[in-house]
Amino acid sequence: MKKMKKIAALFCASCMVVTALAGCGKKETSQTAETGSAATTEKAAESGSGELIALITMDSIDQHWVTLNEGAQKAAKELGVTVQFMAPNTKDDAQQIECVNNAVSAGAKAIIVAANGPDAISSALKEAASSGVKIVYVDSPA
Repeated sequence: MKKMKKIAALFCASCMVVTALAGCGKKETSQTAETGSAATTEKAAESGSGELIALITMDSIDQHWVTLNEGAQKAAKELGVTVQFMAPNTKDDAQQIECVNNAVSAGAKAIIVAANGPDAISSALKEAASSGVKIVYVDSPA
């Protein structure tokens, strides 16, 4: 339990540092276009511990969330965990709830979430927490 809390805290701190430094970097003109209706998934390469952490953001195309995911993937490699990036293509509460449910079904130990509509997904997050999943809020609470 202490190890999971330590991993989650280090992961969040790494994400915040990477996000803060992203504003200082060179601006790129290319943007990744995502297709599909529900969720986009990325996994860290060859995780050592088998711990799964879901990163659920407001959408998958905003540069802020893309940068946050890049930092999360880097931190995941350093920590030996797997981060699964899940987000609707556009801000959509129903799809974000689906992402939360998919994360729980996949066996995520923790969910890092930036809620589109806090009232809309709070029940899904409470249900996830009641099943033992740790919830970490980024940018906006639910």
